Amino acid sequence: MKQAEKKDIILRYLYEKRDDNQDYNLNEILVSQGVETNPTEVARLASDLKKDHYIELKDLSSVLKKARINGKGIDYCESDSYSNKGQGIVYNYHINNSPQANIIVNSNRVSINQKQHDKAESILAEIRKKLLEDESLDLQFKQEVMECLAEIKDGLTNKKAPKYAIKSLLSLVGDTASITGLALSLAKIFGFG
Repeated sequence: MKQAEKKDIILRYLYEKRDDNQDYNLNEILVSQGVETNPTEVARLASDLKKDHYIELKDLSSVLKKARINGKGIDYCESDSYSNKGQGIVYNYHINNSPQANIIVNSNRVSINQKQHDKAESILAEIRKKLLEDESLDLQFKQEVMECLAEIKDGLTNKKAPKYAIKSLLSLVGDTASITGLALSLAKIFGFG
């Protein structure tokens, strides 16, 4: 994963917690999002975000970096991102319910309609079924894929395109013939394939 994507993950997390008056461990944020990291990288990311004036950093040790987002960081999240310049890290939606779909207005990045949602749910179920049936697959591999599927399901439930979870799923399944095609179909539903 690129450094820019990791900064976006940190900022998105801090943005979601912006009003609770707490500082959050940057390493724990990345780990909770399934991102492998190390203390050197966390220190570099923290330094960059502080230098850009997006966070208030508590540099407690060479390993422990805690932060909270500041006003400039909130503005940045709503209008820009490190990995997708000109597009906000967070999505502010106005959702109108209709019998056939949830229509997301005022968003140029994501819309998940009922047809996409249903198709994605169907593909997720099919991937789960293939995982359970294929005895040649390693148990650890199955667990990791199931975790990705759970993250994707959460994204669907929250009406957010699960970009990082889908990228993780694609890299995990790689050349697993029984699942790769399904994962690619899932990515295409959200415009990532």
